[in-house]
This record gives sequence, C-alpha cells and structure tokens, in this order.
Amino acid sequence: DVLRAATAGGARAQRRDDCGVIEEGKRADLVVLDVDVPWMQPMSNMADNIAYAANGSEVALTMVDGKVLYKDGEYLTIDVEKAMYETQQARDAIVTQL
Repeated sequence: DVLRAATAGGARAQRRDDCGVIEEGKRADLVVLDVDVPWMQPMSNMADNIAYAANGSEVALTMVDGKVLYKDGEYLTIDVEKAMYETQQARDAIVTQL
C-alpha cells in the first residue's frame, strides 16, 4: 500500500496520467536501488524492505523522463560543487536579512 501510494497514488493525486506506473507510453521516471546491502536483507518482500529498511544510500540510478540524472554516485547533469556554492550563498543572504 505504501509503495502504491508513493507511485501511482502520488501521480493520481497530482492528476498526472503520464506517470506513476511502469507502462509503455508513460514517462520514464524511476529510481533503481542496489538491494545487495546488509540492511535490505533478508529479502522476503521488496515493498516491505523499501518501506522499512531503505535509507537512500542504496540509490544506484535515477531517471527523469528517460534521462539518467544520477548513476553510481555521480550526478550526470549538474555541477555539484557549483550547486553547493550557490546554495550556501543563498543561505547566507537569507541569514543576513534576519
């Protein structure tokens, strides 16, 4: 139920008919997990393991609209150092205004 709520249910709540399920003609937005890690074992029920044991470090790949954005620890479409710098600059500007 939790997995369905996070996928098809989330798409339905946003009134997006083009995603939320793996189906021909739908957007290719997905996350691939490396479940070959101790905290995801034993693997008796994948949905339960994702809901109760996954923590994000097992994300191996993310894809949005068919384009791979992150793979095996590398961000393929953004300059991480630049994004971190700009985020810090924005934070500093906000804090100075307080």
